[in-house]
Amino acid sequence: MRKEARKAEKARRAEEARRAAKTARQADHAATEPDENLFNRTSDRVHGYSSRLKRYVRLSIGLRASAGYALLLWRMLVPMMLLLTVLYGCLRAGAYVSLRDEALAALPDGETEGVEILLLPAGVEPGGWIFYEGWGVYVQEQPLEIFLQYAQDDGMYTVQLLFSLREDAFVLRGLLFGLAGLVLLCSVSFLIHGHRLNAKLLQPISDIAETAQQMSEKNLSSRINVAGTQNELRDLAVVINDMLDRIETAYNRQKQFVSDASHELRTPIAVLQGYAGLLKRWGKDNPDVRDEAIAAIASETQSMKELVENLLFLARHDKKTLSLSFAPFDSAEMLRELVKETEIIAVNHRVIGGTLAECTLLGDRAMVKQAVRIFVDNALKYTPPGGCVEIASRRLAQSLLITVSDNGPGIKKADLLRIFDRFYRADAARSGQVAGHGLGLSIARTIALSHNGKIHVKSKPGQGSAFSLELPAPPV
Repeated sequence: MRKEARKAEKARRAEEARRAAKTARQADHAATEPDENLFNRTSDRVHGYSSRLKRYVRLSIGLRASAGYALLLWRMLVPMMLLLTVLYGCLRAGAYVSLRDEALAALPDGETEGVEILLLPAGVEPGGWIFYEGWGVYVQEQPLEIFLQYAQDDGMYTVQLLFSLREDAFVLRGLLFGLAGLVLLCSVSFLIHGHRLNAKLLQPISDIAETAQQMSEKNLSSRINVAGTQNELRDLAVVINDMLDRIETAYNRQKQFVSDASHELRTPIAVLQGYAGLLKRWGKDNPDVRDEAIAAIASETQSMKELVENLLFLARHDKKTLSLSFAPFDSAEMLRELVKETEIIAVNHRVIGGTLAECTLLGDRAMVKQAVRIFVDNALKYTPPGGCVEIASRRLAQSLLITVSDNGPGIKKADLLRIFDRFYRADAARSGQVAGHGLGLSIARTIALSHNGKIHVKSKPGQGSAFSLELPAPPV
């Protein structure tokens, strides 16, 4: 009966302890809820002020990074302050311990390690605020003492500990103020040194802005100085410098293109104006003058038409709007046609149809024929009368090589690097000895690229030249 009564009493006390703990938690939550609401309202208000301030105050990226460093320091040191405070309070000397039974009487010697009996604070009932199978805490401010109790379910033993903080309050305050001062000093140091460091790291960005301000259509040669920079911003500066190089190259090509086109058009326009004036003065009375002027005007207008058509062809290729009609065709048949046509017009040269490999190509027959014709026309222009021009083709593993060779004066090494540039002509052509606009090889290269082909050039001064067009073909 006594055991059953003890069990019932034990269950009743445990239930009361649980209810007391629940009530205490609710009271604690109710007491802290206004503070949490106040914190939320204060935080929202500060966030609103900071957002409005950010709209009007523009901080540099270096200062923002320095402030970020200081904030990171605060986040690191504040938990450290709290941890040091707790550790200092828990590990200090002067704590007392006492073991009590269910009647809150000190156990006999030998059954406890305590050295003195600790009394509960005034107004606290025996058993007090104890968590079931856990710790209960009492704090009284005068004098500064902390009571900790631990209730064990089996046997109703209560461990009571007392910590006196009166002697350590000054030390704890000094520790807190010292850590706060340390954080403040470190924050200022972070702001100063961080700003200097960021100014050094972000110098390439300032160089980029300065370079962009200096650039204009008359000065595209400015570049970002990347000397001494070894971070990601250096890679950015290098990429921007490469982009500026491409822009400058494209702009210079455009200027050269416009200049050359104007030069090519200026000559036929001047000829047209001259013969128009000649017709106006003597054309009505002199039939010979009239016929000469009409023939010259027709020739120059045809030259201008060819120039405009060539420019349009290249412009369509640049805009990716060039339309080609791909279909299978016999390359040997096409080359035989070209040999016959060349023999008719090249009365002062010897045209040879060399070995022509039988091969079926997939491409635009007219465009491929035009590319080979450009090679033939250049050979006829630069080869002296009586010279030889040969047209031949041979199979490679996965391509067909069409070659036009001559025994003319050849091409200088310096000119070989630029013969495919638009409007570029060698010295003989620029001096007026050879007609043309300097667009033929540019068009031939465009046709080759449109067919995934290549152009090869072999030339030696005094020994002639050989231009080869390599086009993809079915494997042998």
